[in-house]
Amino acid sequence: VEACLGIVFAMLTFWAILVATAATLGAEGRAVETAADAAQALVPLAGPLAGVLFAVGLLASAVLSIPVLAGTIAHVVAEAFAWPEGLSQPLRRETWPFYGTVLGCLAAGVVLALFGPSPVMFLFLAGLVAGLGTPVVLALMVILAQDDEVMRGRAVRGWIAVVAWLTVVFMGLASVAYAGYLARDVAAALR
Repeated sequence: VEACLGIVFAMLTFWAILVATAATLGAEGRAVETAADAAQALVPLAGPLAGVLFAVGLLASAVLSIPVLAGTIAHVVAEAFAWPEGLSQPLRRETWPFYGTVLGCLAAGVVLALFGPSPVMFLFLAGLVAGLGTPVVLALMVILAQDDEVMRGRAVRGWIAVVAWLTVVFMGLASVAYAGYLARDVAAALR
């Protein structure tokens, strides 16, 4: 029940953001290039407190996501190199590589935030990488799901496999179309 309520709340929040942004920034044809631009979408709802409301939301999001991302990357790297891992591990010589990776990720985040390109550009690039990488990951998942050994005799077959591959094809075509659209816009901007 909690998961379903969380999904419903997340979707309602997503649609509220989408509608508010379209009604404010989209109606004026303004592009979002900075966090201040994004905060302008809240002006009709929050008035002069829009910037404060956006800043609090952004800070809360960062406080939740940054440690999770740093820890996740550290776990992946530790798994790849067979290091002792886990935030519950005591700080000792064997766990330094794991904790060093966590600290390195946090430091890289600080450096990028202070000296890197616009955070909106990072969001755009993350979306681009996710969009282009999704068909590849989906294809690998379908291949694994169809392997009897991996699935221990419960491999995906029949219409489910067909739907899975159609999804991969659709996502692949959408990614290629988006990449073409983006390349056209970049080429036009460079002229």
